[in-house]
Amino acid sequence: PSEVFDAYVRASRACIIPIAHGTGAAGQSCLLRHMKNGKIIIATDTGIVREYITNGVSGILVDDNRTAMAMAVRAVATNDEAYRSYTKTAREHFVNKFSGEAIARRLDEMIKQGIEDNGKG
Repeated sequence: PSEVFDAYVRASRACIIPIAHGTGAAGQSCLLRHMKNGKIIIATDTGIVREYITNGVSGILVDDNRTAMAMAVRAVATNDEAYRSYTKTAREHFVNKFSGEAIARRLDEMIKQGIEDNGKG
């Protein structure tokens, strides 16, 4: 259930998303929940994940799900404080772009622009 998953997210140290192929669903809802809760993100570097996370700024993106992923997990496990700035940046990105308030703001802007455009014709 969603409430149970959210409890696990709150208790976690990091979010690890290994992606086998850069097509289709790529754990976006899981990623967003962890961003919202200020968790360190470690994910396979795919185009979809790069829409949410910037490597070395708001998370750690790796090229492979074996060696590089394992190295990133070990680095975070032994010194997660070194990656705390990533969590702040990822949380701010969530709030500014993906939160309900951010989406509502963009929808309001689109509707306002549509009304203005229709009034010009």
